[in-house]
Amino acid sequence: MNWEEMTPRGWDALVAEHIYGREPLLGRHGLHENGDIEYSWGYPHGHNTAPNYSTNASVADEMENELERQGLDSIYLVKLSQIVGANPIVALGTATPEQRCRAALRAKGINV
Repeated sequence: MNWEEMTPRGWDALVAEHIYGREPLLGRHGLHENGDIEYSWGYPHGHNTAPNYSTNASVADEMENELERQGLDSIYLVKLSQIVGANPIVALGTATPEQRCRAALRAKGINV
């Protein structure tokens, strides 16, 4: 899958699926004109779509907490450092939500 060709909502859908194990419910919203699939997740807190992991820092914080809960925080920091091009401390302080999503997916073995 080509990360650069995806939209932020596509990135969010990947995080919901691969980090949180949410199954997309296809067909409810269908395809957008640009080809993106709109997913419905039945996500907690009343969300019908995946939260904005890739554009909202506080939601990305929640994703990092989930990675820590899964025991993936060390590999996540390695992947984040590689993406940001800095040591883990600097990477944690400067990474964008999009970079954090990409690192999280790589920590789960998803090639993005």
